[in-house]
Amino acid sequence: MTVTGTRTIRALDVFGKFLLCWFGFSTFIYFWSGRFFTELEGIPMSVRSGSYWWAVHAIFGVFGGAVAIFVMVPFLLRGHWLGLLIALLYWVIGYVLNPFWYLFPQEWQGSEREGPTVFLYVINILWWLIILIGTVAFYFTRRSAKYLALTPNQRA
Repeated sequence: MTVTGTRTIRALDVFGKFLLCWFGFSTFIYFWSGRFFTELEGIPMSVRSGSYWWAVHAIFGVFGGAVAIFVMVPFLLRGHWLGLLIALLYWVIGYVLNPFWYLFPQEWQGSEREGPTVFLYVINILWWLIILIGTVAFYFTRRSAKYLALTPNQRA
């Protein structure tokens, strides 16, 4: 479905599609880097140590990092509530790579010895807000486009 309307609505639609592509790229990196298998191995260790809440958190983390993108994209593109819910879960778990990490020098972000800098916190919070606002705006753009595509008789 193509979104028509004002430039702002079209821009939100394009930005939302960019975010979905970025989520896909982040998921690819999640598998390629081996983080998926590391977290999968951590679940039984958490259960054996008696950390059941950490095990539940890890199960949600593995689901959010590995499966959410494949379920989220089709539903979010159609403007379904389930797509927004999964996108927000994906956002809360925090598996989306921050492109600002690669745009700014490592010295600005901190070191192992000194820890993270205020600048790193600022760019992380900024990216989380961009993702949250962009995803919600994309969802409502898709939802309104779906609604506007209906005939007046179907709207009632």
